Amino acid sequence: ELIFRKLDSILTKVEEESSATRQSLIEFKQEIRSSYEATQQQDFSLLTEVITEWHAASSFNELLIQWKKHHKSFQQQSSNYIHLLCFNVRGLELRWGEVCLLVEKHHSDILVLGEVGHIDFSLVGAAFSNYGVYYQAGENSHGGVLVLIRKDMTVTRISCALPNVCVIDIHLREPIRIIALYAPASKSWNWTDITSFITEYGLKCP
Repeated sequence: ELIFRKLDSILTKVEEESSATRQSLIEFKQEIRSSYEATQQQDFSLLTEVITEWHAASSFNELLIQWKKHHKSFQQQSSNYIHLLCFNVRGLELRWGEVCLLVEKHHSDILVLGEVGHIDFSLVGAAFSNYGVYYQAGENSHGGVLVLIRKDMTVTRISCALPNVCVIDIHLREPIRIIALYAPASKSWNWTDITSFITEYGLKCP
């Protein structure tokens, strides 16, 4: 209510201002009041729902299971979109600074790095402690694919023996399959070799 009193005070002081200015302040006050009342109603509805579930549950264990289901459902609904960044680094040791800046700027959920070359896994783990690290070696010292995925995302790595190809399923409300690959002209495998990994929900990151 304090903010409403302050707005009323401002309205009193602008009696001599134009009617347009006064009307704008009145509308602004109404918007704030509407937003405040809507928030109050949401909080009351949530409290009512919690109390109802509390009294309806036959045991604390049943209540805990029910609330865990709500939490899981909320997590799935809030994960409709992911931010994925693909970057052919041509040697991670040479582009380390750029990669760190990209992660800091974009806060990507998934980072796919191709042609990474030599990797210091202890350094990667320390620099990207919030990410799970998935690596598939290449056919020479210049190749290799590195995939970084936020640790709070549920993933399953799919077995794949092809060099420079890393296949990962991400379990969102709708699953996504990431096929991260580095495919130089000298690769020993054919494109048909990856067809068994392609699904209707797949995403290829060359």
